[in-house]
Amino acid sequence: MRAAAAWTGGVTETRLRRYFDRVVNAHIVRRPDAGRAAARIMAATVVAELRETGRDDVAVLHELERGWAGRIPVDILEEFRARLCA
Repeated sequence: MRAAAAWTGGVTETRLRRYFDRVVNAHIVRRPDAGRAAARIMAATVVAELRETGRDDVAVLHELERGWAGRIPVDILEEFRARLCA
């Protein structure tokens, strides 16, 4: 890994995030249900980032419903509601 990092100029968070975004976008574009896959990934990312800030599951769910309800299909919101309130 060190040799690869030295050869590539080091792995930074920005480079890793860009690589991840390219891989995810390429995967999503090829899917027949691309919009649903993108919505699920968006919701999972929002949940993970809100949890990193120290919010509890109820606060995370409230923020997801309040701020993202128009962009995430209802059944995917229900899926995350079931996970967070279990």
